[in-house]
Amino acid sequence: MNWISVKDRMPEAQGEVLMVFMGMVCIGWYHGDGRFETGSGFVFFAGKAVTHWMPLPEPPKEETPCP
Repeated sequence: MNWISVKDRMPEAQGEVLMVFMGMVCIGWYHGDGRFETGSGFVFFAGKAVTHWMPLPEPPKEETPCP
């Protein structure tokens, strides 16, 4: 997966994404209206603090079930 600039496009739906804000990478929530939120509740706007995003990768497949 590659980083997507908020200048090129925004996520299609609300949900969790990886985002770059103020030079840092974190998991955040996209609200669907240009707002991204961190897990600690801070809201950042696309094109200002948030510059790039990407979908979260799929979790690894478990080879054996957990006991």
